Amino acid sequence: MSALRPPQAELQQACLDILAGEKIQSILVDVAPGGGKSKLPVILASLLLPSVAEKVLWIVPRNALKTQGEAEFLDPRFPTPKRLRAARGNESDPARGCDGYITTFQALGMSPDSHLSFVMTHKTVLFLDEIHHVADDSSWADALAPMIDAAVLVVYASGTLSRHDGQRIHGLEYRNGLVDLRPRDGVKVIRYGRGQALKDGNILPVNLLTIDGAAEWVAKNGERRKVDSLYGSGDDRSDTLFSMLRTEYAKHLLRACLVHWDERLPRTLKRRRNTRGILPPGSSPRLPPATTDRGPGGPLPNSSGAPSRHWSRLEWPTKG
Repeated sequence: MSALRPPQAELQQACLDILAGEKIQSILVDVAPGGGKSKLPVILASLLLPSVAEKVLWIVPRNALKTQGEAEFLDPRFPTPKRLRAARGNESDPARGCDGYITTFQALGMSPDSHLSFVMTHKTVLFLDEIHHVADDSSWADALAPMIDAAVLVVYASGTLSRHDGQRIHGLEYRNGLVDLRPRDGVKVIRYGRGQALKDGNILPVNLLTIDGAAEWVAKNGERRKVDSLYGSGDDRSDTLFSMLRTEYAKHLLRACLVHWDERLPRTLKRRRNTRGILPPGSSPRLPPATTDRGPGGPLPNSSGAPSRHWSRLEWPTKG
């Protein structure tokens, strides 16, 4: 089994404490993206089923995360006999003999009674993934409330314990306008920030690259248009980007990004990069000249009012 990351090890210990008799009703997990949050339901199912609970219900914000979650239980690095099934819509038997199922908040909102029935029928660990998607006083919150009350353990997990609209996140306690992250009776708090994850090498730093470009095009009305910078293109931004991405600029942009990525890739990953189908070992990708012009191209079929002919050039990338 692979070594556990800090939040995974903390959750493992919390599960062992529960098995030893500690009364923990909820666990609040504040983990930076990439910190290992997707393995937490595997740990919960492996340790708490069947002693503490009978099933795990994992709720996610998007359909794609259901299939990813199902695959987490098949990862040979974390062997477990437990299995969760990615439910398809609102089925009468979503678990289908497995140790639980994975659904979305959208599906929950469409058929709250069926999911509540599952939690009422089985002693259930409720794993709420990206709980910040659920605002207080929302239909999703109304659907979740009785399930939270019925579950034997609720895990609130997120990498973003705040909402863009300023509303409170359902199920969480607040203090001075922020989510209360203090440990208290019945509540276990697990925190793993971006700084610590970077220090541990569990996530990679983000190095931004700014690439600008100029574009010229002939509009459908025959008017010749030109901008010297995408950043300053204003109302012409859509047509500017449309022109850029339909000329050689698009290939040069991709090549510049690959070079930037290659220069900053850790050596341990560079030794394996050929297996990813990106760049072969020993390769030396090169950028095109700083300015590459393309003459007017032929008319492109278009019905959206976008320019009919294009040519653009790539400006040399700058660090940002």
